[in-house]
Amino acid sequence: MTINTLADLLIEIRDAESKVIDERGIKHPPTIGAMYEGLTQRMLNETILDGLGLKVIRNSFIRYAPELVSKEFDIMIIEGEGNPIPYVEDIFEVGLQQVIAVIQVKKTLNPKQFEEGILNLRSIIETADMLDVDISRKYQLDMYASAFRSIAGESLLLRDKLRNQFSSVTQEGVFWALKWEAILPARILLSYNGYKTEEGLRNVFSRYLKSQNGPSKTRVWGSSPLHLPNLIISRDSSIIKNNGLPYTLPMTQDQWMFYTSTFGNPMRHLIEVIWSRMCYRYGLDPEIFGEDLTVKGVNHFLSSNVVNIDGQRSWDYHYYDVPKHRLSKVSADRDWEPVKLNREQFYIIGYLCENGELPINKINTCLQDFSLSVEESSFIRELTATGLVYIKDFKAIALSTLRCQAIKTQDGVFCADNNTGRLSRWIKNKYPDTEPHVNWLADF
Repeated sequence: MTINTLADLLIEIRDAESKVIDERGIKHPPTIGAMYEGLTQRMLNETILDGLGLKVIRNSFIRYAPELVSKEFDIMIIEGEGNPIPYVEDIFEVGLQQVIAVIQVKKTLNPKQFEEGILNLRSIIETADMLDVDISRKYQLDMYASAFRSIAGESLLLRDKLRNQFSSVTQEGVFWALKWEAILPARILLSYNGYKTEEGLRNVFSRYLKSQNGPSKTRVWGSSPLHLPNLIISRDSSIIKNNGLPYTLPMTQDQWMFYTSTFGNPMRHLIEVIWSRMCYRYGLDPEIFGEDLTVKGVNHFLSSNVVNIDGQRSWDYHYYDVPKHRLSKVSADRDWEPVKLNREQFYIIGYLCENGELPINKINTCLQDFSLSVEESSFIRELTATGLVYIKDFKAIALSTLRCQAIKTQDGVFCADNNTGRLSRWIKNKYPDTEPHVNWLADF
C-alpha cells in the first residue's frame, strides 16, 4: 500500500466513523472524547509497520523519573510494552525513550481547546528540560545532524565534537531547538472538527502566539519554535513544522521558516511525521514513502529569528500574509525536480563525489582546470541552498547527500540524492528513452 493510498484510507475511516459517533447522539463530553480517542487509535494502528514491536496506547503517562510522571496524554505510539497502572484497564506508564509520537485529540477545536492542546504537548519539553535529558542513541544523532545540515547548511560537528561556534545567534538557537526535536517524540494536535479552512487555523494560531508574545516584559517562557507542535491538524487543514523530520526549508537571511500551512488530505502529513522517525529508529528503507515525485503545495506561515530584548535572547516571529483565495482551496501539488547545475556547480559537485570534501579556499583552484572562477561567498551560498552540500568546520564544503548522482540531458545537468531511487524514477518519467544509468559524466 502506498502512502497516498493509506492516507486516503485513513480519511475514509475518519469520515465514516466520526459520522457513526455523531449519530449516537451522546452528549456526555468525557464519553465523546473517549470515542474520538478510540477512533484515532484505530487510524494510527493502520500506520504501524509490522515487525517493529510498536503499539498505540490511550490515556497513558510518561514516567520521567521514579517520582516524576507526566500529564495524561490522549494517544501515544510506543516501542515495546508499557507498565500497567494498577486497577485500571489498558492504561500504562512508559519511559520517554519508548515514545515515538504523542497525539492530543480534540473533537472540535476552538481557542480554548487549541491552547489546552498546545500546553499539554509543551509539558513534555518542559519536564525533559528539567531532567537534563540528552541524546543517547545513534539514530537520534543522525536525525539531529541531518536536520541541522538541511536547515542551517552547516555541519553539526566541529572538529569531531558538537559545535560551539555559530554563524549567528539564530543559528545557535536552531542548533539547540533541533537537538531537542531529535530527543523528544513527535508532538501532534489532531482535531476532527473546528476550523474548516486553512485561514481559520492560521488565524487562531496567530492569535495564540500574539497572546503569548506580548511586550518584552510580559513574554511567556516556552513559546519558542521548539515548544510548539510538530503538526497541527484541524479537519482538512494542517500546520507543519519544518524541523527536518521530514519537512525542511533552508534558513534564508538568518530566518528559520519553521511553519508552513496547507489544505488537503492531512493524513499524509500524519503518516510522514511518524514514518520519518521510524526510518531513523529502525533503519527502514526510505522507499516506503513511494515514488515521491510530487511535492505537496504549502503556504509560508511563520519564520523566526533570535533577537536581544532587555539583555535576554528571545525568538521574534514573522507572519506571512497569503491571499485569501490561496487559503480557500486544496493546495496544489507540484512535480518534484532535481537541482539544475551550472558549469561551476557541476565540476565542484563532481569533485566532492570523488574526494569527499573541498576546502573553501581551494574552490577556484579546482575550477582553474576548466578555465572557470567564481566569487566564493556567493557561490557557496547558492550551492548550500540546493541542499546538496553543507559547510564543514567553517573551512570546507562537503556533500550532504547519501548517494549524490547526476545526469546530463538536452535540458542541462540535473543532480539529486538518489538514495531512494527518486532521481532514477524522475529520469524514467521525464526522459523515457534515456539509458537506465545515472552517474557522473566525463564532460559537461
